Amino acid sequence: MSKLNENSITRNDATAALNFPSSDTVTLETASIERLRVDSSGDVGIGTASPSQKLEVEGTIRRSNGAGNYTDLVVQGSGGSFIDSSHFFQFRTNGDTASQAMRIDSDDRLLVGTSSEVSDSAHAKIQAASTGGASLALGRNDSSVVSGNDIGLIRFYGNDDGSYQECARISAQADGDHADNDKPTRLLFSTTADGASSPTERMRILSGGGLTFNGDTATANALDDYEEGTWTPTLYGSTGSAGSEAYMYQSGQYTKIGRLVHARFQIVKSNLGSWTGYIKIGGMPFTAQHSTAGSLAMYPSTNVDAAMRGIAIYSGSTYCHIYGGSKLDIVSPYSELTTSAYLQAAVIYNV
Repeated sequence: MSKLNENSITRNDATAALNFPSSDTVTLETASIERLRVDSSGDVGIGTASPSQKLEVEGTIRRSNGAGNYTDLVVQGSGGSFIDSSHFFQFRTNGDTASQAMRIDSDDRLLVGTSSEVSDSAHAKIQAASTGGASLALGRNDSSVVSGNDIGLIRFYGNDDGSYQECARISAQADGDHADNDKPTRLLFSTTADGASSPTERMRILSGGGLTFNGDTATANALDDYEEGTWTPTLYGSTGSAGSEAYMYQSGQYTKIGRLVHARFQIVKSNLGSWTGYIKIGGMPFTAQHSTAGSLAMYPSTNVDAAMRGIAIYSGSTYCHIYGGSKLDIVSPYSELTTSAYLQAAVIYNV
């Protein structure tokens, strides 16, 4: 049985009612608590008595498939205030039993997989976290990718003149036609120069490895290696034998950049052994592709001989010769060496 009066319609138990609290306003109550309001502006409020939009909900909005699975949308602020600095917009899956999937916080930052910031910068607008390490996945949905097609891009823009212009770009491009289990891809890094309004390629990482610079796309010109290491130089003659030779000091270092090797060494012998013929420096860290001259950096002045003034490595070899003469065209004989003499040299060559 219901009761009807001027301002409401209620059930006999007076806990559920349809009210008309003021002009052009309707409210719905259950358990004597207002649950829904339609005000004179036509704004609808659920959980709030003062809606300011066509639909305003205070609390969680849940979508259910009827089989126990939920998707929740939560808008929250401290003390129920949406002006409070801690308010946020939250997305949840599987209702109260699952962790938050995504939220937009009070700094307008999108947080994915986390309810708290990863970075405290208000400018870090997209932040993600995962127990396995968060990742960003960009995909091209195309079954006919050919060389040069973009796979994904990250673009950077500036708005100094009132319109956005591209300042820099990182792009992944097909480095050949794609097929199933065959996805050659390169990375391009582009920047905008002073006085320019669009980016130009500055560096490229090729699909097979190696770097090219400033628009050079030739694989042959790619910088494909950087390496530092040590090697053990040996000092011997072209004929004869080691005999009882002994070293006081042997040290070699190298730096390899692409195909260019800078090798240097220092040698001191305490016993020259039974070597004869001309001097050879062995153990070079890489085989030379071309014959190259180097520099004999130091040989103690008390032992300097005109026969020993230069050094060179030959194509296809891993040893050097020492040269002298006025034209540096005479191979220096092993007999010019003395014990305890410090020999130091450097050679730059291609491999």
